[in-house]
Amino acid sequence: MHARARTAISALAVALLVGGAAAWVRSRPPQPPPAPPAGEGAVKGLLHAEPFRLAEPYAHTWRLEQPQVDSGWLLVLEVERDVVVRRQSAEPVLYVGSQTAERINVGDVAGRLVVIVPGALDPAAAPAWFGTPQLPEQVDAATVARELAAARAAGVPSLARASLTRSDALGHAEIALADRTALERHAAELVLRWAPEEREQAMGLLAPLVE
Repeated sequence: MHARARTAISALAVALLVGGAAAWVRSRPPQPPPAPPAGEGAVKGLLHAEPFRLAEPYAHTWRLEQPQVDSGWLLVLEVERDVVVRRQSAEPVLYVGSQTAERINVGDVAGRLVVIVPGALDPAAAPAWFGTPQLPEQVDAATVARELAAARAAGVPSLARASLTRSDALGHAEIALADRTALERHAAELVLRWAPEEREQAMGLLAPLVE
């Protein structure tokens, strides 16, 4: 075949391939943007922060090490409801500062979540975010360190800088309680105040103990 003819055929083939690829791209349905990770913006603000101290400590079962807890914070967080909806699989773990937070209610109706955060904490300076889905009781110190580093790299703000943090969230006096049961009952009262849609669960925590 003449060299010019071969060149013309090759050019035609390339043009057909390019044209076909362009048509395929144009015919593809628009692709949705990738979903942001749960930690970005899922905690919208701090509504209430109340320190507590217990006469009788208990084990924090939402950590692998199960540290003993005799003080900490009760927080009410404004959260993204889709993130806290119940699942039949591992859920994003909620972290506040360098600790896993224990959820008292679900929060998927009102978007308000009452949590217990054990130990020392500056609730204004600490970031709060939902990390990698797993079981909280499998989280150890090394996991917390990795998740905190990832949150900082992602620019998760402190609770004081969160968009929906209330100006009157802080400043509550420390409450002295007897034990874990008393702490749960106080947390239930916060559920009734901030997430009354979950009244049934709160009343279960407030029910008299059966002898």
